[in-house]
Amino acid sequence: MLGSIQYNSPGRDDHSNRSLNGEWVEVTNTGYRPVNLDGWTLSNRDGNRYRFDDLRLGARATVRVHTGRGHDTRANVYQDRRTDYIWSNYSDKATLRDNHGRTVDTTSWGCDRDHRNNDRGHRPCPYPHPPLTADPLPEPLRAATPRPRSGGTQPARTPASPRAGWARACRRSTGHPRSQDSST
Repeated sequence: MLGSIQYNSPGRDDHSNRSLNGEWVEVTNTGYRPVNLDGWTLSNRDGNRYRFDDLRLGARATVRVHTGRGHDTRANVYQDRRTDYIWSNYSDKATLRDNHGRTVDTTSWGCDRDHRNNDRGHRPCPYPHPPLTADPLPEPLRAATPRPRSGGTQPARTPASPRAGWARACRRSTGHPRSQDSST
């Protein structure tokens, strides 16, 4: 499962290795048995893809996939990018696929999550987006608990996510085709 995502590297986007490694995605094994991630992929909406190689993720363990260069460990792996950021600060989608190409999990963020309103033009959304952080609450409590709206990383999506409210607000403000929301 996808966990926390730091899609906006802290500080200036100066394309340094430190800045690139400030951008990361966590992949968590929520099961009680180890999982071999060899051949699994993590990709963004633009098709940039990282392929896991010979990594066994223990039960309840997490690995952080950094954009920049570094030495792979059990807890941190690196995509070895030298100058290019992977994740858009405005709107993107992370997709985790197994070694057979089947989608295991996805997480989207930003105003134009489905790319129908040209958000890749990088116009900032006027609404603050909640961070994408892993949610430690059990599923029944998670759906009933409002999420904080402070900065940082963004929480992994849940079926009854309160973030739907800010997503509707973003669609209305950008003239998104789905702006006629029946729940408002």
